[in-house]
Amino acid sequence: MSNEQMNPDIPNEFVRPSNAGQVFLFLIALAAIVAFVPWLAMKRGERFAVKVSPPIQAEGWLNGDAPTTESLEGKVVLMHAWATWCGPCRQFTPILVDLHEQYSNRGVVFVGLTNEESFELNAIKKYVEKAKISWLIGYGAGDTLANFGNRYLPTAYVIGADGMLLWNSENGGSIKEVLDSALESAKARSPKE
Repeated sequence: MSNEQMNPDIPNEFVRPSNAGQVFLFLIALAAIVAFVPWLAMKRGERFAVKVSPPIQAEGWLNGDAPTTESLEGKVVLMHAWATWCGPCRQFTPILVDLHEQYSNRGVVFVGLTNEESFELNAIKKYVEKAKISWLIGYGAGDTLANFGNRYLPTAYVIGADGMLLWNSENGGSIKEVLDSALESAKARSPKE
């Protein structure tokens, strides 16, 4: 018997209304919650793939010897990811030069890392010289940048004296405030003489 021949006034106990639409909407809402709640629950500044700073390593170094875990222990570090071809990096570099002038004498160690490799060393050296960068620059540092969870250029990271990642420029905020706070924390941690 087709639907046309069925009498709508006579109940048909074999036909049930479909809940497929409601089930579908419920599953979509559940998927959205599962995807976004962990992200929303994190406080600003806590969105790091890692919390403890990975070792800072590179294929080679300009402006000094490679930093070691021991040489950075107990120091505040400003590490920045950059590249010679990156336009925003060229705009950010003068800011870093100014920060270096203000904070290097207060004990902040500056380290620049690029994933560009040794075959691009001439371009790297030209960039460093032209920009008047005097701090350590590591090239061929793709693995280290990946370990930091680096996704964008330029990105600056502040590592506390305890070796913990405190901030990155993706989170916004004032880099000077973070550096000042990190220096105060480092001072409070250091043994009194």
